Amino acid sequence: MNRRTVLLGSSTALSALLAGCSSDENSDSSNGNGDGDEGGDGDGNQNNPSNESTGEAAFELESLDMPDEVEVEQEWSWSVEIANIGDGDGTFETTVYAKVADTDFGEVGTIELDIPAGETKTYESDAGHINYLTTRTYRFEALDTEHEIQAVSRSLSWGESYENPQGVVTTAHSIELRDVYSYEGWDGTTTEEASSGMQWAFLEFEATNESGSKEWVPFEGDMNLLAGNSQYDYVYISKEQGAYKGGGVQAGITRSGWIAYEIPEDLNGDDLVVAYSGDNFDGEWSVRWRSA
Repeated sequence: MNRRTVLLGSSTALSALLAGCSSDENSDSSNGNGDGDEGGDGDGNQNNPSNESTGEAAFELESLDMPDEVEVEQEWSWSVEIANIGDGDGTFETTVYAKVADTDFGEVGTIELDIPAGETKTYESDAGHINYLTTRTYRFEALDTEHEIQAVSRSLSWGESYENPQGVVTTAHSIELRDVYSYEGWDGTTTEEASSGMQWAFLEFEATNESGSKEWVPFEGDMNLLAGNSQYDYVYISKEQGAYKGGGVQAGITRSGWIAYEIPEDLNGDDLVVAYSGDNFDGEWSVRWRSA
């Protein structure tokens, strides 16, 4: 690991770090109350205790434990370990900056640790999350260190739920493969066979609007089946009973049912991945369901 030694004296505390942060004992940083995606605001101007030792403190980055990749809406946290390799007690402080994608860096808070000579202290963040597919870069000013995190698609098993940034909870429950399907029409029961070399795949999907106001739940075409390097889009079939229907719904409304696909007959359920993605003015999100 590359290390950089910095000499710092006592200084003024500013705030806790992004997403609501905490530190271990003997830290003067306070916990922010951010939403897990943007970061807490500083409330600053606390005075540091004076050092009683006569030597000079010198601080070194021992480790920065921060993920390189996280899934959207997945909780994560990080920690930084700082050693005082000087002859005197001191207060380590660094301003922390963050940026999303190609935007400019903005200050999100500070880290502050009181570290006696010859000891090591750790600053641990609270759990946070990233809502959208993007990159986020953090810069620790006094350490001259940057770290980039890539937010990627959420990966879930059948039956697990994902809540998008709009407050819509979506669940892919299962996939059933069939050679034929039947439906009731005005002239009785009709049976439809899949095309030669193909089979039907019926996805059981559910979406609930938990936003508190009218919102759009995913349309049928928003979900695709993936197998290897191939994508399969939903197909309209004559059967209507029990079908899933997306669209605008009031708060608290659930839409559920099946979505049909026609896929090669040599595929099985373990080969299939359900992909759902969406976007708004703030960014894009994505989730994939598959067998555990």
